[in-house]
Amino acid sequence: MSGSAVTVETTALNPSSRDEPRIVSDSSGQSASRGATVVVDPDGEVGRAFATAVGAVELADDFSGPIERAVVFLPRSPSVHATQLIDRCVAMVERNPGCCVCLVSSFRIHLGDQTLQLIEDETRATFESVTGRTVVLRAGNIVATDGQLSSGFARLAQFRWLIPSSVTSVFLNRDELFAAIDAATSDSGEIRSESSGRTLTVLGSNRPLRDVLAEFGSTGGFTTVVSSIAWLLSCLQIDRVIAGLFAVAGWIAPASLRRWRLTTLEPASVSELLTLVNPLNQQHVALAGYNTGVVHFGWKYPGKTVVRTTSSGRLVRVRDQVVNVDAGVLLKRLIGELRERDRELFVVPNYSYISAGTTFMVPVHGSGSEVSTLGDTIERTLIYDPQTDRLRLIRRGDEDFGRLMYNSASGVLVLRLQLRIRERSRYFVQRSELQSPSAADIWQAFADPEASNIELRKSKATDSSVEVSRYFTTPSDDQATMEVPRDSIGRLWDRLEENPVSSWLFHAFVRKCGFHVELFLNETEFEVFWRAHATLPLSKIQLRLVKADGLSNSPFGDCDRISADTFMKRKNSAAFLKFMQENLPDARFNPGKHSM
Repeated sequence: MSGSAVTVETTALNPSSRDEPRIVSDSSGQSASRGATVVVDPDGEVGRAFATAVGAVELADDFSGPIERAVVFLPRSPSVHATQLIDRCVAMVERNPGCCVCLVSSFRIHLGDQTLQLIEDETRATFESVTGRTVVLRAGNIVATDGQLSSGFARLAQFRWLIPSSVTSVFLNRDELFAAIDAATSDSGEIRSESSGRTLTVLGSNRPLRDVLAEFGSTGGFTTVVSSIAWLLSCLQIDRVIAGLFAVAGWIAPASLRRWRLTTLEPASVSELLTLVNPLNQQHVALAGYNTGVVHFGWKYPGKTVVRTTSSGRLVRVRDQVVNVDAGVLLKRLIGELRERDRELFVVPNYSYISAGTTFMVPVHGSGSEVSTLGDTIERTLIYDPQTDRLRLIRRGDEDFGRLMYNSASGVLVLRLQLRIRERSRYFVQRSELQSPSAADIWQAFADPEASNIELRKSKATDSSVEVSRYFTTPSDDQATMEVPRDSIGRLWDRLEENPVSSWLFHAFVRKCGFHVELFLNETEFEVFWRAHATLPLSKIQLRLVKADGLSNSPFGDCDRISADTFMKRKNSAAFLKFMQENLPDARFNPGKHSM
């Protein structure tokens, strides 16, 4: 344990034990000068393991030496017994004002468990009244590495074959929890020493309960018989029946069952978001705006819990030429609020159910001729960097801005952005067709200096004609105008998203039946693609020009490229992938749309 070889433990390990202080001395038998650690666990199981990990032995009950750290495992429900134990710990901490307090709470607070939230709030307030150093750790379901589970899990192990594979949750290794406690209460390490008052969540791996029980279940004759019967019943699809009953129960009592159907968390504020994104939890979560593959394509993140940022966005502050916006705000809302103030974004994508923060992490573009992507309009951004455990404001032109933008491997969390905006325009469109155009003809079609937006579309790869849409902002009197320069398909996508039923059907279709890839091709690569595209099983091709931005991690950082946004039936994807591997193995693509 960090910084101390002396541990004082106050526990309720079992009903018959005395709730008296325990002390551990170092190997020389002398107390360490930095003080001891107090451990309180009214429920007992994890506290017992923690005591064993630090080698606690019961000694005299009159310990009054210095205390460096107090670790309090919060009870699952309020009780007089728990209150008494915590009050005794508070009295010990009060005699040691510099003592650091770590409250070990539960991830279930993120699922709306009001009882646990009340216990956490009240306990925290009590300790903060006597010490200035308090941190809260919200842990996942705690499991051990020595074949041991909590008593509740152990009873389920023999029935694991009857537990549906859809019953998933977060499981935190006990040793990882103890290391997290150490890091959160240490004066150095991953967590800043001045981070008093913080709440840090450590979820653990997201896994099916059935798999966890298979690893940690006990053995024995009776257990083997019961497990065998459960396996035979699962062969009769009884587990599927249970899964159906579980789904029905989820409609009746969704809050209480969310713990066991946990794949995604949607923090309701930036502060809650920051509890989930921290150095101790980074390996267990995958950050997502609304449409970074999680919803649209059903991307899988093995072992990780998806943390969706869209519910945490609040602020939209419009000034003359810029807008400051929380990263979680959907572009749909941002576009609407700008419209009310006679302003607009330089680029509007076809699909606007995307969080503003996503524009920093993946290319989000429309068909603009002056500005290609919304990323081009970002002037500055507030980020949280888990590697340094710091909030940072970075500006366009900074070295870190160029290094982090479009760098999904960086792990940074975007919290707020400032984007350039302009006065609102009205648009009209001129449509024409190109018959059997060459690759050079396609490039030439984008060289119109008067058009504000240009896009080309082929309904099917085998069609001979390419539809060209040029949008202008200076209409004649007899021209019908539109508010946003995008086609009917783009408007349809947003309409589908507005209704929960159509949204579910839309995403289910794309996940199960569709295959969607957006390529960014230079002139040489586009020549290869265009020469062969009619032989590929493509249902749709939409073409736009994306200008070079000079960013090191940008798929078009080095030169202008044509965006070839393709869609096909999933059953036809193998032929497309074979063509790409053989002819364009180094082609760049949009990670926000890549459904492979």
